[in-house]
Amino acid sequence: MRYPSIDLLRTLAIQVMVLVHFSENLAGWTMPITGLGAPLFSFLSGVSYFLWVQGQQARGRSDEEISKVSIRRGLFVFGVGIAFNVLVWFPEGTFNWDVLTLIGSALLVLNLARRLPVPIIVFAAAMIITVSPVLRVLTDYPAYWQDVFFDYDMNLEEVVYGYFVNGYFPIFPWLAFSLAGFSAATYLFGQQDDAEDTSADTPGFPWLTVYIGAGLVATSFTALLLRPYLPPAITTNFLGGWTMFPTTIPYALAM
Repeated sequence: MRYPSIDLLRTLAIQVMVLVHFSENLAGWTMPITGLGAPLFSFLSGVSYFLWVQGQQARGRSDEEISKVSIRRGLFVFGVGIAFNVLVWFPEGTFNWDVLTLIGSALLVLNLARRLPVPIIVFAAAMIITVSPVLRVLTDYPAYWQDVFFDYDMNLEEVVYGYFVNGYFPIFPWLAFSLAGFSAATYLFGQQDDAEDTSADTPGFPWLTVYIGAGLVATSFTALLLRPYLPPAITTNFLGGWTMFPTTIPYALAM
């Protein structure tokens, strides 16, 4: 089953990413919406995976079959990401860890996470967000970014650091968006079939979802208002956003 809302959000994410890349690469201008496209795209990957698993279960596919397809698709997307890096950035950019390698990795993780209770998945996403700034400090994150490009040496340590922390789209923090999308989809779509089977009444308006969304918007607005008055370690590492070209991020936590 297709949901127009998911398709609209996916279209929005793709349009934002295209506009941002054109403005940055051709005009040298960073658009105000730069931080929207990639997180939304990653979030929707988790939503889409949940809906796909739900569809496979409705067709009577076994858990083993779903896992095999998930692993195969994850490895395929990851491999396409590596091939894309080689073709676009040449061999020296093979391990830039772009969005396709992130999505491929997320599929592999989501295949394991789907067996866990939702609160544990939410907790894992929160922990990823929380520890990511610390990992950036421990791995000397700013040293890997020179002239808005991810710059690394072709050795095991720096390749691993790039994959987990310092690349264009590393596991920390970007995996949190896919986990959050999967968790949100579990809440929004997980009980829909049961509700349709047990009641013929028209479902009520999802006020709880509205309240949560309004609370998150209010929290973001409050954080923006308070940002000038907070310590640099908080404003830079937690409220600064996860941008694609973070050359201006100071080594705040190390101070």
